[in-house]
Amino acid sequence: MNSQTSSRFFLNAMILAGICICLIWLIFYQILPKMTIKIAFKQLLNGLTLGLMYVIIASGLSLIFGLMEVINFAHGALYMLGAYFGLSVFRLTGNFWLSLLVAPIIVGAVGMLLEYTTFRPLYGRSPLYHILLTFGLVLVIGNSAELVWGKAYHIFPRPKGFEGLVSFLGISYPTYRLFVLLVGVGITGFFWFMLKKTRFGLIIRAGTHNREITGAFGIDISRYFTIVFGFGVAIAGAAGVVMAPILSVHPHMGDGIIITAFIVVVVGGLGSLSGAALAGILIGVLESFSVILFPAFTGAMMYMVMVVVLLVRPQGLLGIEEIR
Repeated sequence: MNSQTSSRFFLNAMILAGICICLIWLIFYQILPKMTIKIAFKQLLNGLTLGLMYVIIASGLSLIFGLMEVINFAHGALYMLGAYFGLSVFRLTGNFWLSLLVAPIIVGAVGMLLEYTTFRPLYGRSPLYHILLTFGLVLVIGNSAELVWGKAYHIFPRPKGFEGLVSFLGISYPTYRLFVLLVGVGITGFFWFMLKKTRFGLIIRAGTHNREITGAFGIDISRYFTIVFGFGVAIAGAAGVVMAPILSVHPHMGDGIIITAFIVVVVGGLGSLSGAALAGILIGVLESFSVILFPAFTGAMMYMVMVVVLLVRPQGLLGIEEIR
């Protein structure tokens, strides 16, 4: 073991020891005195709900990056677009479930059109071109939303039967939040099944590891680029519809979520969908508990998690360290 490796090992050991000491202090001197079991359980549910929404949005972002090596800063704007399309369908039909079905399809179609017309000519060029393009798309999509729907905040009503509270295990919890939790589990499970158990997922995973060899087998990988991009942003659009009744709909609702999604992707490991899932749930739960324990640090919690993880594992929780 050379001196550089031993120094890095010592630094990681010191960081892990510090984390363990902080966790012991939090549990015995902060969490136990301030929380009952019921409060802790309710915050855990809140954290899982929030974390699964992070997972849904970040998974599409991670999938696009893993296959296409595109850093899509417009992902948050397309999440916002999903909420607006869902709101429009709801106003026309009064049916929330139709909104949840139609809006992601429209957003996915918009994403496929964007990939074909704007991203495809830039493949093989410097990543800076993609960054500038997606920043421009953020402005175009945001301004278009303001022109069509205005700058005001819009209320998206919750579906009938999900307005009240449900009681179980000694607590009362909003019915719609439980629905959001179940939707998050369902979409995450479907995502896993599609990638791990289908031929389409096999091709996507192969293209993520090595696009050249995948193309050598006669697979038109560019066609899969378009499909994956549309699928990734459709999932973000679905998350926009699901979260709209909780957060309300406005032109800047995607600005904050894209920062969170990137942090989730970085903490989990670039291109790692399992890492994004783990990081999303971890950040969501920690943010939920910090609301009660450390309210002043709630907004900074995800950044603190990112700093700690990158100090210990620069490639992320489940990322693979590349040798350049």
